[in-house]
Amino acid sequence: RRDCFQTLRPWGPPDGFDATAARTSWDILAGAETGGTVVILDEVGHYETLDVAQLLVEQSRRVHLISRFSLIAAALEMRWDMIGAPNAKLLYAGDFTFHPRRVVTSLLDGVVTFAKPEAPREVETLGYDDLVTISGNVPDASLYERLREGPWEIRAAGDVRGPRMLEAATFEGNQAIRSLEPGWVRPAVRFGQTGSAM
Repeated sequence: RRDCFQTLRPWGPPDGFDATAARTSWDILAGAETGGTVVILDEVGHYETLDVAQLLVEQSRRVHLISRFSLIAAALEMRWDMIGAPNAKLLYAGDFTFHPRRVVTSLLDGVVTFAKPEAPREVETLGYDDLVTISGNVPDASLYERLREGPWEIRAAGDVRGPRMLEAATFEGNQAIRSLEPGWVRPAVRFGQTGSAM
């Protein structure tokens, strides 16, 4: 996604947001150049955020991570102290600052303005060179639609059906493959409070 979507501010992008100037995690991981100070706006709280932040820190960038979450990579499937905490330690070894529970309200003239959602008038500002938005993905079913017209029996799984995390995509992939076996019956699945299969 390149629309700077924020869960805690869903009515639209921040004032001054320019989708053509913003980068995504895909851009950064593909080698896009950035300036010295990079703001990451994190809506996902997953490995993607860790990877982008670590790469930028390793490139000696000054990284400011602004997130709706209270922890760095809070949405990891594993316990935070097993994965999130060790990765956070790597980030803090560089020029890294975490701004938890914040929403971005404007991006004007190289200055980002942000605040806590429960205290929107207590704004903070900082200058930046580049903005990286991590707002999830948009499904792309074009290959699936082309293959449906062929003679094959195919199934859709993962992000082609809609944005999802690795656990859900892996489960769906397994179900799709198993459904091709003769006599297969979909098992009953229970979901926990976070939507994960139990």
